[in-house]
Amino acid sequence: MKVFSTYFVVALQILLQIGVAQCHKFVKKESKILLLSPFAVPSHNILFEAILEILASTHPEDYQLTYVTNSERKFDNEFENVRMFRQFTVKEFMESFPSAENAPFPFVHVAQFCRQMYANPDFVKLMARGQYDLIIVNGFIHECLFGSLHLMETPFIVFTSTLPPSYVTEPTGNFMPFSIAPVTVTSFSDRMTFTERLQNLGKTLGGKFFVPWIMMPTFESVYYDQFGRHLPRVSEIMRNASLIISNSHFSILPPRPVLPDFIEIGGIHCREGRELPHSLDRFISESENGVILLAFGSMIKWEEIQESFSDAMIAAIASLEQRIIWRLGKDLNTYPEHLARKLNTLKNVMFLKNVPQQDILAHSNVKLFISHGGMLSVMEAVYHAVPILAVPLGMDQKLNMRRITDFGSGIALSFKDVTNHTLTTAISEVIGEHNSSIRQRMKEHSKLFRDRAQSPDEVFLYWVDYVLRHGGTGQFLRSGARDLNILQFYSFDTGAFLVALIFLVMTAIKVLIRFCATYMRKMCSATIQKVKQT
Repeated sequence: MKVFSTYFVVALQILLQIGVAQCHKFVKKESKILLLSPFAVPSHNILFEAILEILASTHPEDYQLTYVTNSERKFDNEFENVRMFRQFTVKEFMESFPSAENAPFPFVHVAQFCRQMYANPDFVKLMARGQYDLIIVNGFIHECLFGSLHLMETPFIVFTSTLPPSYVTEPTGNFMPFSIAPVTVTSFSDRMTFTERLQNLGKTLGGKFFVPWIMMPTFESVYYDQFGRHLPRVSEIMRNASLIISNSHFSILPPRPVLPDFIEIGGIHCREGRELPHSLDRFISESENGVILLAFGSMIKWEEIQESFSDAMIAAIASLEQRIIWRLGKDLNTYPEHLARKLNTLKNVMFLKNVPQQDILAHSNVKLFISHGGMLSVMEAVYHAVPILAVPLGMDQKLNMRRITDFGSGIALSFKDVTNHTLTTAISEVIGEHNSSIRQRMKEHSKLFRDRAQSPDEVFLYWVDYVLRHGGTGQFLRSGARDLNILQFYSFDTGAFLVALIFLVMTAIKVLIRFCATYMRKMCSATIQKVKQT
């Protein structure tokens, strides 16, 4: 029976691939696609590079790709069907950001970069109408480019690195119920207590004020200055998106009630491991007690992080028998002297500026991944079945780790609770000889994440081709919810009307009763007077 089911799954996959190939035949040859992601942080570049590679290599004769990016990778040298536009690099973009204390709202800084882009005649020429069959735009802090999307009159797809926020989903009719859809910055699950639902509602309502009244006007002012104030607001332009494609999956984040125009391709960047450099492979393979990968993403600067945190990490690592691969993000000799001196005391550690993260996680001797809990890192760990010990530092990281901890495939520590003791205890809980439950749960979690009828690549290609075939998604795929605001969607307007109607009816009844009572009293009084007179 098991053999039969295996053959059945293989046959089903072959049929699906044939079906995708047959559908692709109807796509116009040399479809011109524009990928817009010039203000990306490094993790977003990883995703855009993944989808660019899929488009450039799967059917190179069918797609002509233009990639507007800050990525330093030269795709136009790798693929003949790719041309690139880069006004500044991701390094220049990230290094120019002021500190959080001096600039609490980073979107203001992005808007300044966007003005620089519009001041470039080559970029303006690139964004002229009639050049492309499809546009794929980054759905995170790229709204200043939406004025161009409106003027280009080309079908566009919004691509997000994780579950998109409500200001992205709601214009397309994908309203997320407050009761089961935790806000990105929380650590709530989809089964919230009353107190958590109250907090979630408060944060949601705060976002409803902040985004349309503070954040979006900053972006809209950029394209108003460029093209005029006659252009629609971002939310109205977003309503015309053909699809939202999200790097999310129900095994990593809570499932949500979404429409057919919301497509999940979580883990599209995940892949099998490749051969490691000899020195790195030897360092991992020869470790008798296994290896731990320590990587806190591209946004974390160890020289700026709280000293008590780095001291606790160094002390915990010094007590371990395992070897450690520590991604520093920069050369060790460029760190401040006091921190470099502490790091140099560690004898079981290989310090690297950057790491081939997936290739390391794919190695069988890697026992644990210590991370910040970023979405891409979490997906890669689950894909390769490596347990996670995370210290979320902000953004969506707490939410990412909530599903992991609920499933039992990893541990999350609060930043304020990190000490030498809490770290060593958590590490021992994951990789201790007698503690195999977390490792086993991660293997099960990995199976759930990988178990799909179609790979993320196939799903992505199908829907890109779908939009190209039909020149958008038309009215059949679009819900009428796109034409409703949040009050109409949740029937607050009709509910208010019914409450008002009931109030009016009750008031009318009350007035009628009073009138009848007054009339009856008068009638009775008149009757009594007549009786007395007679």
